[in-house]
Amino acid sequence: MLSENNSCEEFMAICYPGIVKNVDKALESLGGMKEIEKHNTRSLELNFHRKSNLFSRPVLSKRREGAFLIIRARRLIQAGPSSSKQTTNSVQLDVVGTLSSIHDFSSSLFDFQYLPMRKNEDGQYSEIYSALVPSTKEQAERWFIPPIPDQELFLIPFSFTRLCTSSESILSREVANYDLETPGRTAESVRIGDSARKDRKTHTCMAVATDEFPAEPSPLAMKQVNQNTFDPAVHEALEKAFSERPMWLKYSLIVKLKLDERDVKRLLPKFAFHIISGPWGRNWCRYKYDPREDTNSWKFQTMHFPFFRFGGESVLSEAFIKWQIKASSIAIRSSKEWDKLLTTEPTFEYTEGCLPPLRSMWYQMCDIHLPAVEELLSNRLSENQTESHPTDGWLKSGTLDEIRELIKLDFKKTIDTLNVKASESKANKDG
Repeated sequence: MLSENNSCEEFMAICYPGIVKNVDKALESLGGMKEIEKHNTRSLELNFHRKSNLFSRPVLSKRREGAFLIIRARRLIQAGPSSSKQTTNSVQLDVVGTLSSIHDFSSSLFDFQYLPMRKNEDGQYSEIYSALVPSTKEQAERWFIPPIPDQELFLIPFSFTRLCTSSESILSREVANYDLETPGRTAESVRIGDSARKDRKTHTCMAVATDEFPAEPSPLAMKQVNQNTFDPAVHEALEKAFSERPMWLKYSLIVKLKLDERDVKRLLPKFAFHIISGPWGRNWCRYKYDPREDTNSWKFQTMHFPFFRFGGESVLSEAFIKWQIKASSIAIRSSKEWDKLLTTEPTFEYTEGCLPPLRSMWYQMCDIHLPAVEELLSNRLSENQTESHPTDGWLKSGTLDEIRELIKLDFKKTIDTLNVKASESKANKDG
């Protein structure tokens, strides 16, 4: 017998991983009713040390969606006459409500609930969390006032907070059980990760700003170049480029010489090494050339400029949208799109009144053709300087920030001009 009940409430089921003796504490470990209502469409967080413990990471529930009914079943027993021992049984079913999600913690890891403790002389343990994490300003300042209290080290486990779900590879042996039908393949040689792709080494010589720069390519780099067949014209083009300018950005070389990016990437270690930091960071520098000893090398100092929308985001001009689409298509490998981008000259230089080809550009000082910047550089060279600065090179401190501001002003001016032209063109079409 099914009773009619039109008012069906919606419920959420939580499979709590424990014996609940105090409902309030169980709800508190889940963040309270307000937090549970917020996570109606997300996973719940279970934290037994929710109040104050930086060394405890909450356990995430696995949320399962579906359409379920919550039914209350009652067995009604109706006794017969006193003279009869027979009874009549019937079951009454009441639909209490609907259930759309079930939160289950059975497949989650519970090794993230750590409380710093110390073993006392009597064998009992006491928490030292209050000594490791100050709760007041006075306790924090106490650490810096002699005598400084000596606290024991508390190191969390190595894999703490790295995984949310259980993984068999953590506790598995080094040797896995694989099919050993391949000749010469023994169980000792088959290990976890053995089937991963091997590293694609390029043997590029890399150096930071404070290292001693290499004078010649490594033998492995030359061996790799000799093993690959390249067009002699590509060799000649790169050799000529580094003879004319000792330092290049890779993108500048690709655009200037109109070469394939893959050929340039494979051949560069033969002619230059890569500087990864300092005033000449991201440059490819010719062997036997040290910009730290050449005062004219300020021309090759690099600067990063991320172009973005100026003048607010509420109105996005048609010209800026076209520029974004064009700028984002630089990764397209098709020859037609690549040739279209290369026909826009110059693409690696910043020119007054022109949009850059990418939304994030690296420039050398000699490639910024802006009158205000050129005038600034002529006045900001360090005078009577015998050594280059580790971060500013041969330029005075703060020069790059001023150059960025000048480029921002010109870029905004260019965008505004294109906005006006786009509006006039649209008005003429509508008219």
